[in-house]
Amino acid sequence: MSNPRLFIKSFSFLLGLFMLSNVSIAQKVNEENLTEQVKLYWDAKERYLSSKGAYYTDNTLGDTQEKHGKWKFYDFNGTLEEERNYFRDRIHGKQIKYYEDKSIQTETFFVFNVADSSFKEWNESGTLLTHGNYELGSPDGEWSYYYPDGQLKKKEWISNDTLYLIELFDKDSAHTQIIKDGNGVIEQYYSSGRLKKFYTYKNGLKTGNFEERLANGIITVRGEFLNGLKHHKWQYYAPNGQLEEIISFHLDTLHGEYTSFFPDQSIKSKGAYLKGRT
Repeated sequence: MSNPRLFIKSFSFLLGLFMLSNVSIAQKVNEENLTEQVKLYWDAKERYLSSKGAYYTDNTLGDTQEKHGKWKFYDFNGTLEEERNYFRDRIHGKQIKYYEDKSIQTETFFVFNVADSSFKEWNESGTLLTHGNYELGSPDGEWSYYYPDGQLKKKEWISNDTLYLIELFDKDSAHTQIIKDGNGVIEQYYSSGRLKKFYTYKNGLKTGNFEERLANGIITVRGEFLNGLKHHKWQYYAPNGQLEEIISFHLDTLHGEYTSFFPDQSIKSKGAYLKGRT
């Protein structure tokens, strides 16, 4: 039999989403609730426009100072930087940021100050760099990132605040694929060609051995991941290669034996963690 508390929590969450969706749809900007257009300036002599738009007004409150409807924002030189849609002083609807040449830099949608729905980012040449989605302020679902030449750089999937790396392509001219269907090995190198660090991915998450090295090749960190979390024993080394400490983890939580060492490698301290506590 399913857990009734879990069902109630899930139902309440879904109901909240439904109500927020209905509220956001219902909140439309009506002409009768807009004051005459207002212009704000960077300077006291009102020579340099900083923004323009309307405030909220109704028969009960009269004219307010709450931004309402579309507002445009300018830099000191009068160049349009941003357009925002407001509902009674809260960003609600489409927000667009511009480059100096008036091409679009980012496009985001908000529901009462909370990013929700599609997000896109372009470079100054008009090439799409990022495309993703927000759900109640948090990145959610598929996010894709592109190189300036328009080729896919990486694809991620975000679910319940967990980020899965699905596809990854190198920055070389051929954009060689490194991660495919969530599986593969990422290796990073110094300009000298020496290995800097490597990760193993399985099903979109770091899983398996990990190492990080200095430019001279000395290992500084060695450990293991499981489903994206630190797991089992991790070893940390000084720049001269001497072991400094060994710490045990269980799914990113300190758990198990730990040992620290003096430079002569004699034991400095030793103990154990139990679920994050000594």
